[in-house]
Formats: sequence, C-alpha cells, structure tokens
Amino acid sequence: MAYVNDKQNIVSALCKHLSLDPKAFSSVLDKDLKSLCTSILKSSKDGDAPANDNELMKWIGFAEKFLAKSETPFKALSDLNEELITKSVVLGNGLKPSAADVIVYSVIHANVICLSSSDRAKLPHLLRWMDYIQNKEEFAKLFETVLIEKTQFVPQALKTVKKVEDSNAKRTAPETKNASSSVKVDLKEKKPADMQKKKAEGVSQAAVDKKKLPEKEVDKKEEELSVSLLKIQIGLIRKAWKHPSADSLLVEEIDIGEAKCRQVVSGLAKYCNPDQLTNRRVVLITNVKPGKLRDVMSEGLVLCASNQDHTAVEPLLAPEGAKIGECVAFSGHDGKPEDVLNPKKKQLDKITPDLIQKFTLKYFPPARVNRLKHEISNFQQSELKNFHEAWKRFKELLRNCPIHGFLLAAQNHYFYSRLAPTSRSSVDYAIGGSIQNRSVGDLHDLYETMSDQFVM
Repeated sequence: MAYVNDKQNIVSALCKHLSLDPKAFSSVLDKDLKSLCTSILKSSKDGDAPANDNELMKWIGFAEKFLAKSETPFKALSDLNEELITKSVVLGNGLKPSAADVIVYSVIHANVICLSSSDRAKLPHLLRWMDYIQNKEEFAKLFETVLIEKTQFVPQALKTVKKVEDSNAKRTAPETKNASSSVKVDLKEKKPADMQKKKAEGVSQAAVDKKKLPEKEVDKKEEELSVSLLKIQIGLIRKAWKHPSADSLLVEEIDIGEAKCRQVVSGLAKYCNPDQLTNRRVVLITNVKPGKLRDVMSEGLVLCASNQDHTAVEPLLAPEGAKIGECVAFSGHDGKPEDVLNPKKKQLDKITPDLIQKFTLKYFPPARVNRLKHEISNFQQSELKNFHEAWKRFKELLRNCPIHGFLLAAQNHYFYSRLAPTSRSSVDYAIGGSIQNRSVGDLHDLYETMSDQFVM
C-alpha cells in the first residue's frame, strides 16, 4: 500500500497537470492508488475517458508495484529505461506528457534522486525523460529538481578563408610597352591585391573580436548573478513587535555586531509572534537598500524557510557556534559583496533562486534529506515524553529538514499515527471522533493548542 506522502505527491502532481485543486482530494488519501487516481481523473474536464484507458491503467499498475517494492527499485527503473529508448513520453507516440507520465514521475522521483553517478550512467533514457517531464510540467515547486549532467556544445572556431584570385582577371601589360609603363601597370595591379589582403585580415580580426565578445558578456553576467554579491550575516533579534499599521508585518531590532541594531520589517506576523522571535538567532541579508515598508524603515532582509504549501514559515536557523555579525560564505564564490545592492538591476531577484539551489545542494544533499525524511515519517513518541514534548520534538524534526516536501496533511498523519495510545486518545476526545472530521489546518491548530495546554 502506498504511503501517505507518496500518495500526496501523486495527488499534487496529477492535480497540477489537470488544473484541479489538490485539497479537494485530501479526504480520499486512504484509498488504494488505482481508486485514488481514478477519482482525480474522473474530476477532470475529460471525465471518464482517461479513467477507462487501459494503457493508463497499466501504468498505474506499474506505480502500485513500484511502491509495493514487488521487485528491486533499480530493476524496475532499468525496465522503464528500456521502455523509453524510442519514446519521449510513456504513453502515446507524441511529445505531450499524459497523466501516466505524471503518475510514474511522482512515484519514482525519490529513488532517482538518490541514485549514484554510476547507476545514473546506466539509465540515460530514463534521465532524459525525467528531465523532459520536470521541465515540461514545471514541477520545481512540487519536487526537488533532478540534476542532469548534459554535454556542453562547443562550437568550432571560425576559420578565415582567403579569396582565390582569378589569374585571368589580372593580366600583365603588353610587352610592347616601354619599361616605365610596365612599372606603372605593375603598381596599379598590386593595389587591388593589397586591398584584398587587408580586407581578409580585417574580416579575420572581426571574427576574432566577435568570438571574444560573448565570453566577456557571459563573464560579466555571471559576476552580476554571483551569490558573493550578497552580504549575508548572522544576527540576534533583541526585540520584536507588531507593525503599527500592517497586521501581516512584524518589526525586529536585530544585533549584527554593529554599534547600532538594525531595524528590519518582515512578513512573519501570520507565522510567528514577537515572543517567539525575541532572542532568536537569524540569518539576514544586510546590504539591501534601506527603505520604508508601510512607513516603517527596514534595513535588511531576514531569510526564512517554508513548507511546500506555505502554511508554515520560520526564519532560518543559524549554524551552531556562529558568531553575531559573522558573514556567511559559499565555497567557490569568493567575490566581494556589494556595498548596497542596486534595486534597478534586480540583483536580488536574479540571485535568490541560485542561492536556494546552492544552499540546498551544500547543506541538504539527497542522502541527508532522505535520512531526515525517514526520521520524520518514523517519528515515535517516547513513553517518558508528554504531548507538548512530543509535538515540540516533531516540529524540530521538520525544521531540521526544511525541504522535506511533506504537505500539512502528511505531517498531521505521521504525528498522530506515532503518538502513544494515551496521547492519541486525548486527540480523539478533543476532536469528538475521527481526525478525518477535521480539516488539515484545524487539526494542526489543535495540536498547537493541546501542546500549549500541557505547558500551562
């Protein structure tokens, strides 16, 4: 039987492909995979047509077997690689991805991400297909991008070909003319040849200049987009309060080791209260141009992480032992930060996606992510811990892996299913029945409320 998170990934991807709301299917995650996919397909604009497609059902069967691990994952991936030798998509003869492509991609993604370089080299057709689907379906927000090593095309160098002169076009002066006239004719005949030579040299030089120009432009562009342009520092929030005129904003007074604390405005009011932020170590960009947000001056940008559905947002945790004011650097990016980022160049907008990717690859390689996700999905409440301590520990596991990809419904399920019997009974009593009777957000809020009650 497919795990809840695997099903949730399939629901999210399939609903995106069919332009449906995934929340409408959160209550049917307990169904088997075939029934779940059929329910979603019948809700699409094509109705029963895709749900009755035998070929599509065959691929849903493949997904069920893969999740059930009826054979080794690599063997199944190898068979799929062979299937894709002459295909661009798993279903049909064209280039348009189908629901089958989306379902199969969602199921095998986690295994492909963890493959070693040697194993990847054995599955070229599968990786080509994965790269095509993740870009065609724009899955960047749902799944970690599968990085593909592509051979870079190197154009041949331009060659200068000299024009072959026509020997018949230039004839020497008749021998009957005197010596002086012969000299004059020779001089006249040499001028076009000299001009042709200079012209060829000019073309050659122009070709060289033209070839060098893009390299300079690329170097300059890479320099403008380098993460080293950002001045990222460790800070300590000394004080936090609500923005006087904006309910969604908080104002923080952050110590970064300067003579005066920085005042920063952040959109964290919906996710954190001032008390939770006070005396918290954070990571922030300090060379953004100061400006007012709803009439309150802001002199920095606090870096935060969120879950996949953006229902939880928290400031990044600064590394243990990092000192206040210490700059965060990235290996291989040794450039000097800008004194102040130029808003007109939109440097921050261009660098941020690159920053996220580099941060993810450096601090959350696939092996570590899989280990942390395993700890989350196999969380267990200790008999010696009360409900508050269990909930605190579970949230700590989530924070340790900000790219875990578990939607709120899956988080609620993992926590509830791993509670001790007494704690689970307390949740059932507070709900007045099954957790299925509560929405995803309400159940999460209930956990928070019950946790606070244990502290009081």
